[in-house]
Amino acid sequence: MFFAETILAAKLLSSDPKARAENDLLYISDGNPSRYNFQIFSGSSMEKLVISEFQDIDGVRDTQTEREGKQLSVKIEVEKFDRPTRNKIFAKEKELYQEFPNTYFDFCLVDVSPEAGEDADSI
Repeated sequence: MFFAETILAAKLLSSDPKARAENDLLYISDGNPSRYNFQIFSGSSMEKLVISEFQDIDGVRDTQTEREGKQLSVKIEVEKFDRPTRNKIFAKEKELYQEFPNTYFDFCLVDVSPEAGEDADSI
């Protein structure tokens, strides 16, 4: 059974990328939740997901990601550096940690509000 699923996963990954949606997450399972379950996703889809999650938060100006192995560095530029905005960002970070436990996130908040001064844009 596991061999057949491996063949299926290989076939799905090698198929024409235009034929499948770029952000699709494929799950392979043998029906037993404790064995042989894994998720297939492309790194670029993961990065796009993370960027879109933070871009939806009011007060976030820009989000940039950089992947190195299992680590995903996420730089979040915040125009509105108040407590409610930061709490929304921290809640989203916690969600991502729980949703992707095998990814090591490195989050960096950068205050680019007018109160932060001129040097904030050069960080």
